[in-house]
Amino acid sequence: MEKFDEKKAILKLILSNKKGVTKENIIEYLDYINKVRYSDNEVEVFLTDLNGQNKVKNIEGFWVSSKE
Repeated sequence: MEKFDEKKAILKLILSNKKGVTKENIIEYLDYINKVRYSDNEVEVFLTDLNGQNKVKNIEGFWVSSKE
């Protein structure tokens, strides 16, 4: 079985929502597609890593793609 890639799923969600998504939206999405409850801290680690790679950025509480 292939390991679930949370960062790839987060990027997919962010790229499909041009106006951005909240951290709560990301948690709900990951919970739904992977059937595992994610904590705020776990998602914060993923977002911090993606932000460090310049793939996403936070604008007034909404996570958006850095490519725009």
